[in-house]
Amino acid sequence: MSDADSAAELRAAERFRRGGKADKAADVYQGLLVKDPSNADVRRNLADLQLEMGNRDGAISQYVKIQEQLAAEGDVLGAITAGLKVVEIDPKFDNPLAYVAKVKVESLRDEQKAKTTQPVASRAVTPLDDIPLLSDLTAEELSDVAKTMKRHELAEGQILFHEGDAGESLYFVNEGLLEAKAKGSKLGLISSGQCFGEFSFLTLKPRTATVKALERSELLELSADKMRSVVQNQPRLAGVLFNMFRDRALANVLSQSPLFEMLPSKDRARLAPQFKLVTLSKGEDAFQEGERGGALFVVKEGSLIVKATIQGELVELATLGQHQFFGEVSFLTGVPRTATVHALEASELLKIEEDELRELLGHHPYIREVLARYHLDRVTATAETLKAFLKKEKVEGIVG
Repeated sequence: MSDADSAAELRAAERFRRGGKADKAADVYQGLLVKDPSNADVRRNLADLQLEMGNRDGAISQYVKIQEQLAAEGDVLGAITAGLKVVEIDPKFDNPLAYVAKVKVESLRDEQKAKTTQPVASRAVTPLDDIPLLSDLTAEELSDVAKTMKRHELAEGQILFHEGDAGESLYFVNEGLLEAKAKGSKLGLISSGQCFGEFSFLTLKPRTATVKALERSELLELSADKMRSVVQNQPRLAGVLFNMFRDRALANVLSQSPLFEMLPSKDRARLAPQFKLVTLSKGEDAFQEGERGGALFVVKEGSLIVKATIQGELVELATLGQHQFFGEVSFLTGVPRTATVHALEASELLKIEEDELRELLGHHPYIREVLARYHLDRVTATAETLKAFLKKEKVEGIVG
């Protein structure tokens, strides 16, 4: 059957449907599927029509077939969406996401590739390897995560969330096109196969952008709360989540640090995996005066105080807050740590080792100039603090 003939029959089915002749519309869809069983869009139309007619079992049967087909084609988002439609129709349906894990099975993909005489999906499919987070899961983990997702449909022009809103969910786009804006400026478009919302998902911080649907869109939502429950059963996922945070969210943090803000975004993304996340409890030290080491730290969250021993007495030299960096003295001079850095509250730091930092400077020598300039500012501020100490005046240290 030609595309023109198929389009004509689809229009006829839609006329029957709008005219209240659901049985005739169903017959047209069934006929089209006999000629082209792989047409997931036609099968989806038939499933929706059967649901309108009150035939829940018939609709579920079609969605299970859709899920099986899309899984064989490697369309993980489509397969999950079909399974969640089954859940919406019958929450007690046994194993509604049975085929999702099979997206990981290479034999199914090979089998689908061998079917050269049959068309594949009617829309572009994003390979699983290109979908953040999901690509790093095992088949069992993928199935468990899929069970916690929620399906959403957005109408054209509908806003999913506003900049500044509370939120902790990650979204995957199964179909449609959305736009992200921050402070009134367009950040970019989000299309099928992409994910967004990872910063709030990983940090539980408010939304950093407003996202609006430019056309009818279908999304899959994964909440941080639901993900935490999956991690309890699948402990390996904690490491997967950290890798996602490191690769995506850390690049965002680095963009706000005075040391790395001048780096091109692609370079920050490459640099992020070199950082390790260090967590400090209140009262814990990042390092102590006299220790050896040239690693550099960036404050992701929290606040710290810098203290040094002067004439046998600890003197407060500075306080450090979000996005500030420290540890450059030992890196630049090679001398042991000249101060103790102490957490005033529970804090998270990003740590890059000396060797990785030196390699970075080889590609971006201006970073050494930034380090030297900030170091000079801090030496000046420290000198003023020491003068005050020697005069027995209490003056708060300043960090440039």
